[in-house]
Amino acid sequence: SEFHLLAIKVNNWNHDLSPWKTKAVFGNVPFGNGAADTLSKVLLYTTDKRKTYFIGGYSLSGLFALWAAYQTDLFKGVAAASPSVWFPGWIEYAESNVIKTDKVYLSLGVSAVDVVDSDLGFNGGRQDVITDYYLRLSYAF
Repeated sequence: SEFHLLAIKVNNWNHDLSPWKTKAVFGNVPFGNGAADTLSKVLLYTTDKRKTYFIGGYSLSGLFALWAAYQTDLFKGVAAASPSVWFPGWIEYAESNVIKTDKVYLSLGVSAVDVVDSDLGFNGGRQDVITDYYLRLSYAF
């Protein structure tokens, strides 16, 4: 069967892929809340009801892909490679909302989840929290 891969360009990584605003973590560029606008653009390419759609990303775009799967049931699955699950408030968001996809593939690297920043209140070991949460939902790793 046919397979098409679509890559969507974003202009401002920290703004366009972030579900909500938060201050800078790596450097001086804060995170915006442009994920909803970016998802609207992605959905323009997913209108053929005869097709099956998956979404994926790496790092902050991996977090965006996970977040998008909480927003719509259009995606049959999500692949998040080293997603930025350290993003402030993500674990709480994931646990208090319902993901609307059948399949989740996560590839969690240590640096993606063990960000330590006393000013933001991050703690090491968040990989276990995310892993346990998605395993309870019977998703793959």
